[in-house]
Amino acid sequence: MLMLVLFAAAAFTNGDQEESGGKVYLDFNDWNPEGIPSTNLWTDTVDRINANSNGTIEVTNYLSGSLLKFPETFKGVSSGMADISLYLMGGAPGIHELTEIYDLPFLGFKSYPQAMEIYNELLVEFPEIQAENEEKGVRILSIRPMPPYWINSVKKPIRVPADMQGEKAIATGYYGMIASEAAGVAMQTGPGDWYSSLQKGVVQHIITHWAAMFAFQLGEVTEYHTQFGAGGLGNSGMCVLINLDTWNSLTAEQQEIIEEAYNWYQLEVASIDLGLQDNTIAKLKSEGDTFIELTDEELQQWYK
Repeated sequence: MLMLVLFAAAAFTNGDQEESGGKVYLDFNDWNPEGIPSTNLWTDTVDRINANSNGTIEVTNYLSGSLLKFPETFKGVSSGMADISLYLMGGAPGIHELTEIYDLPFLGFKSYPQAMEIYNELLVEFPEIQAENEEKGVRILSIRPMPPYWINSVKKPIRVPADMQGEKAIATGYYGMIASEAAGVAMQTGPGDWYSSLQKGVVQHIITHWAAMFAFQLGEVTEYHTQFGAGGLGNSGMCVLINLDTWNSLTAEQQEIIEEAYNWYQLEVASIDLGLQDNTIAKLKSEGDTFIELTDEELQQWYK
């Protein structure tokens, strides 16, 4: 919802930049809570856009899902409820076909930097991915892989798919499909409910990465952590989306400024996430949590 405002009480539609002195006002959405390292970076991102545009682009950040809740993200940007938003690939099942490659499990990356390089190369080398999103009214501004995903459990350790039978797990996209194929139940719950759902026994497991475990303090309510080798279950793509009408209403210079800033964010937050991963693992090990390393035979059952 690109708003071009002359006075606080007056709003203009896309393309009215001339009437507002050329200043552009954009709304940005993130479901993550305020005060964690990743959301703190949004202030720096806005400052970067403001500085590089000489104050002609003003972005207002809406955090903690105050503009769009987690399950509403893609639809909200597509419909123009938000101009720009963080979006987790797989967060809107059935929306994509080609773009789902970023959410596939067991892609076999040997390191996080390798995954980062390949995720961005895919977006450049296969314009069909961007075209698929533009058909839905959005454009990908930037993308990065999330740190490797694991299964984190409250009471029951998970080693093989059969262990998931009858169990409820918070999981999105293909990770939810994995839980379901293993005769479990996949629950798509907003991050704000993760802690209480695990604590109260509404769910018994969560399939996520260590940065999320830190951000939402999930180590306090889980005890077992099933690892899947260096690449984990996979590395879901985390992107920044912009409404296509908003994007098309911007000048080429404005597009370049906004795209550069959100690519800068991805590099910065990736470095933070890896640090959080190492620190969170070390902390939980020191507290006596159990880390389960699967054997090759056990991994083969998950691959199937």
